[in-house]
Amino acid sequence: MTATTPHFRSPVSADRPADLRSELAVDVAIVGGGIVGLTLAATLAPSGLQVAVIEAQTAAGAASRQRAYAFSLTSADIFKGLGLWPQIGPHICHFDKVQLSDGDYGRVVQFLPTDLGTDAVYYGAEHGVLMAALQGAIAAAPNIHYLCSASLGATFSLPTIFMIP
Repeated sequence: MTATTPHFRSPVSADRPADLRSELAVDVAIVGGGIVGLTLAATLAPSGLQVAVIEAQTAAGAASRQRAYAFSLTSADIFKGLGLWPQIGPHICHFDKVQLSDGDYGRVVQFLPTDLGTDAVYYGAEHGVLMAALQGAIAAAPNIHYLCSASLGATFSLPTIFMIP
């Protein structure tokens, strides 16, 4: 399988390095530099692929959302696998019990850390904590280009994929 390389022009900005002011060829373009987009980029960093994360807001704007997230043990494992747990772990809360119930059924099912052999059954974290760790991770990856205050324009071409039997 072969594909053409996506090309796009990044916006000119005084705070953007000169090499990113012109056309940039990448293997993967991720549109959206929130938690999901940055997690994908951080996951791709060791692959050596050239990755562009295209975010409409500034990096500070993207990180400044006033919200918190509950996330699962599997999500925690992803952050641990990316080496981000030392930055995230001290700033999160642990849910030590989750109860499930249904209005039509009078019983409650409880999940406790002892049921799973873990320190929590769920975690909670503020948006800024997750974003700071993820932004730091991709800043350290030379093959990840974090283009903020950027958008796709007419010069962006989607890859054409050819299947070879």
